[in-house]
Amino acid sequence: MAFASVFGLLSFGGFEGAASLGEETNNPRRNIPLAIACAVGFCGVFYVIVMLAQSLGFGIDAAGIKAFSTSSAPLGDLSKSYVGTGMEDAINFGATLSAFASLLGCAAAASRLLFALGRDGFVTRRLGDASARTGSPANALAIVMLFGLVMTVALRSNGTNVVNAFFYPGTAGVLAMLIAYFVIQLGAAKFLHLEGREPRWRAIIIGLAIAAIVYTFYKQVWPKPPYPYDVFPLLIAGWAAVGIAVVLFFPGLTRKIGKGLSEAEGIVGDG
Repeated sequence: MAFASVFGLLSFGGFEGAASLGEETNNPRRNIPLAIACAVGFCGVFYVIVMLAQSLGFGIDAAGIKAFSTSSAPLGDLSKSYVGTGMEDAINFGATLSAFASLLGCAAAASRLLFALGRDGFVTRRLGDASARTGSPANALAIVMLFGLVMTVALRSNGTNVVNAFFYPGTAGVLAMLIAYFVIQLGAAKFLHLEGREPRWRAIIIGLAIAAIVYTFYKQVWPKPPYPYDVFPLLIAGWAAVGIAVVLFFPGLTRKIGKGLSEAEGIVGDG
């Protein structure tokens, strides 16, 4: 159940990545929300169809459920069983391209977040420098790509197979996203319902989202998962502690970053 929840969130995780490209988008107030809504809507329908096909393909009896739950490449296994090895290779190649595209999307979003933080004075302003030739956040992107490369090499050098070399960071990433989404829900509740004029009944949506996030995180830590999955929550908790420490011990930097983000979004505030 714990891994199923991770797969579910990992599938949808990152839908908000389009927001990080707001400065490079024409008419961002229209196109960014539209892109996010289309991504969530399309993926929701697509995943339901794919999951239905896989469930029926393996079978809904006990043997089919066991085969589905233990398969490391469900679509590839079904393609081989129903069509042949050629179709299996094609599906696996498509999955490889999908994973590569996902990594590119993560790198694009992460580099632009790091770029925005660097521009506001986080760590070094060099992170906020854009390429004179392309206008892209080259320094921030180089840091993100270098970090990903080092992590991949370290995992593979440690004997981690290619599937887990992708899944381990993905699992840790989902836990990090859970914390980020949790904080965002609290911020949205304050901004929309305590300071704004949103109908109070819509707070139910935020409450349900928080409950889903807390439940998913709980399932990752209890019952205690096997190694190395039991280490990932500790790593993310440490990472969150670093963020809390920055807020507590560098309030001026925090206010400056918040003011910069507010101004970029056209939100008038006192910082």
